[in-house]
Amino acid sequence: MGTPMGALPRLSNPMNDGFQGLLPARGLRRGRTRFQLGRVIREIRWKRPVLVLILLCMLICGCGKWHAQPDLAIELTRIPPAAEGGPDKLDIIEGRVVGARPGQRIVLYARNGAWWVQPLAGEAFTKIQPNSKWINSTHLGTEYAALLVEPGYRPLATMDALPTPGGGVVAVTTAKGGTGTAVSKTLFFSGYEWRIRDAPSDRGGGNDYDASNAWTDSNGALHLRIAKVAGNGRARK
Repeated sequence: MGTPMGALPRLSNPMNDGFQGLLPARGLRRGRTRFQLGRVIREIRWKRPVLVLILLCMLICGCGKWHAQPDLAIELTRIPPAAEGGPDKLDIIEGRVVGARPGQRIVLYARNGAWWVQPLAGEAFTKIQPNSKWINSTHLGTEYAALLVEPGYRPLATMDALPTPGGGVVAVTTAKGGTGTAVSKTLFFSGYEWRIRDAPSDRGGGNDYDASNAWTDSNGALHLRIAKVAGNGRARK
């Protein structure tokens, strides 16, 4: 029998027409997917602090390995005498570094009550030469210290205690002042007191400086001499 005009066709009931479970199965799959997704999200939220902690530990360990220099050593090969310091008491301090990286430098300190950067606050860095040696002047003190530092390190002019390795300081070595009295000689010229260099230099093929090659006469004139001794040219600056 035909369907009357204007009448809507009857929709089959899935539950009665053999389609049982089709729509509930789809809903079940969606629910199971939502449940599994929520479980994954909860596990990620729970594990996130643990993952962050693991990453931080790996980062810290990695940085420690990057800065470690197991074969590093700082040596003081010439130590000034132990004496109460002053602006007019200077001497030469020198040494060498084993295992330094490019760009690293030496910072020197002399102890006179507190630790004072050497030779001056405005000249706090000592360059490491290609042969791993370093040399500079220092005011006298009871103890002396050499710090190997990274390029970006900014040393303090004075401190009560020396820093420990870390924060730009790679290594620290100290030594008591010597028992000798071999302080660098000075002379007065043109209204200033000049320290006469007596530390060897490799400039110009090598110079073994001698303090006797610089002096002033009774009229205040300065005399500088180059003398050849035992086949070497000795100069005085």
